[in-house]
Amino acid sequence: LPCLNEETSLAFVIQEIKKSIEENHLNAEILVSDNGSTDNSRQIAIDNGARVVVEEIKGYGSSLINGTRNTKGKYCIMGDSDGSYDFSNLKEFIEGLRNGYDLVIGNRFLGGIQKNAMPLSHKIGVKFLSITANLFFHTPVRDFHCGLRGYNREKFLALNLNQTGMEYASEMIIKASINNYSILEISILFFNMLLFCSSLFSSSLIEKMCWKVLRYFSKNPTFTICHHFIIKPTIIIQIQ
Repeated sequence: LPCLNEETSLAFVIQEIKKSIEENHLNAEILVSDNGSTDNSRQIAIDNGARVVVEEIKGYGSSLINGTRNTKGKYCIMGDSDGSYDFSNLKEFIEGLRNGYDLVIGNRFLGGIQKNAMPLSHKIGVKFLSITANLFFHTPVRDFHCGLRGYNREKFLALNLNQTGMEYASEMIIKASINNYSILEISILFFNMLLFCSSLFSSSLIEKMCWKVLRYFSKNPTFTICHHFIIKPTIIIQIQ
């Protein structure tokens, strides 16, 4: 979990993941990569049975890179820590990875979005950014910014992903596509994260992101790594 002040939802998310691990009989652990939380996130993670590592360099990408490097399993699953994802769906991610896919990513539009879970501006922004990215990189992903993903640890470490901010999420898909990694998209549910009063969401970010993407693609050639996409903090589950 690239975590920064997620005390309101962290315990709930960890407990939901633990249930899924037990139900699917997985040999797995939950890893929290804390990025300087000033609330009780670290202690909550420990109290709920997660392992905590600390990343000093600020940024979503930095936390996720640090988390992946500190895992021990063959596969990793990441998912937002704000309670917006259904972790009972992990079986499909594991099956996809065990069947040889290098990256398994959820699609919220196919699975269902709970009322008020994603404002219209966010839906338009996500679809716009997904279409724009796929015009350049031709991936099979239609929900480019879904935060629930599973991946082969060794293969993604081999990509040497290095974006330290939110753009890491896009770099992950783009480099996987360029390197001919196999990608599977599956339908998932998306819940209303506002139940936990998450500080991560801001509809104005979508508007700013759209302008950044337009400016970026107007200045960069095809197959240059895209730097301007958004995704929220995530849980890392490592599976042996």
